[in-house]
Amino acid sequence: MQREPENPWSDWLQAERRDDTDSADRALRSLFSAVPPHQPSAQLHERLLQTALRRSPALARTGSERLVATGVVAGALAMTLAPVTLIVLLFFVDAGRMISAAARVCVWAVEWLSAGVSLWTVITRLGNALTLVVGTPSGSFAVTLALFAASTALVMLNRYLPAERR
Repeated sequence: MQREPENPWSDWLQAERRDDTDSADRALRSLFSAVPPHQPSAQLHERLLQTALRRSPALARTGSERLVATGVVAGALAMTLAPVTLIVLLFFVDAGRMISAAARVCVWAVEWLSAGVSLWTVITRLGNALTLVVGTPSGSFAVTLALFAASTALVMLNRYLPAERR
C-alpha cells in the first residue's frame, strides 16, 4: 500500500520518481497556482524607469570616440588608397617625377617624426585607436575593404611593372 502524500511537493516528487509525467505536470501546475502572485512596488517601478532614462557618462563620450575612430579609419583608408592613387598618377604624369615626389613625402614624414614626435607614442596611440575601430563590425568591414584595395593595388603594380620582376 502506498502512503498518501501530505503536501503537494511530495506528490510531485513521487510522480517524478515513478516517471509519471502527466501526474507530475498536474502536481506542479497545482503547486504554482497556489503560489500567491507578487507585484513589485510602484517605487521600484519608478526607480527602474528613472535609471533607464538616465544617460550614463559612457554614452555621452561615444560621440568623441566615434569622431576619433572615424579619423583613424579615414587615415587608414587614405594610406591604403595611396598606392592605387600612385599607380593611376603614373599613367598621367611622368613616372620619374611621381617616384621622386613619393620619396620626398616619405623623407618629409620621417623628418617630421624625428623632429619631436615620439614614434612609439604615435604607434601606441594608433594601435589603441585601431583596436577600438576594429572591434566594431563597421570598422572591421572598412579595414577589410581597405586591405582588399591595397592588395589589388599591389597586384596591379606587379602586372604593370614586369621589368622589375627580372
